[in-house]
Amino acid sequence: MNSAADDGRMTSTISGATVHRALRRVAIVLATLLAARAGAVPLPPAAGGAAPISNSVDETAFIWNCPTGAPGCFPGPQTRVGDVRVGDPIADLCHGNFSGRLKNLVWNQTGRAGAAERTGFLYQSTLSSKSQRDSCYTSGVELTAIFLGATQRLCPYNTCGSTGRVPRDNMNWVMREFCNVDRGSVNWRLVVAYNKTTNGPLTAGFVNEAALDDPFRRTQVNCDLI
Repeated sequence: MNSAADDGRMTSTISGATVHRALRRVAIVLATLLAARAGAVPLPPAAGGAAPISNSVDETAFIWNCPTGAPGCFPGPQTRVGDVRVGDPIADLCHGNFSGRLKNLVWNQTGRAGAAERTGFLYQSTLSSKSQRDSCYTSGVELTAIFLGATQRLCPYNTCGSTGRVPRDNMNWVMREFCNVDRGSVNWRLVVAYNKTTNGPLTAGFVNEAALDDPFRRTQVNCDLI
């Protein structure tokens, strides 16, 4: 002990650089411990997560394969692919302003012939609730797995028609997953895809989980809300 210690003051003989290195080591150890702990506890959902809501229509509304006209649709002009009637249970996935037209991506969960489990876009004005705030461009979870030329389908079955196909070799494409659903022995992901350079063409549909490079990483909620 030196004289400073004798009168109640402690002085250090360690250099400032040494103290700085010691503090850095402590910070690294703490960060490592926190990272290890994070792997052992549930993490909150991603900020970009989607929240599909139950909705209905006030009048019969047509479902379209994409929210805009040609040339923004796949494989050709905008096509009517079904309808939603008053009382049909629908999951309302997201919304957007497409060329000045407000439309929502919905999934009609009805078993009615000609409209059974169809997904597509309808005019927002026909919906009973306008409370969906998730954007079709920014919500959902962005998929980092690469599609193997996967086809987006109108409904979660291999027999359903296609609404789009995402090029595997085009790095400009963004794919966002909004929900998933099991049908038989297959898990289907309801996915929106668009070119980030042009914000279009935007396509949406169910993709067979087997078409993903990482088929077991389910990042979103169940589409069956009803």
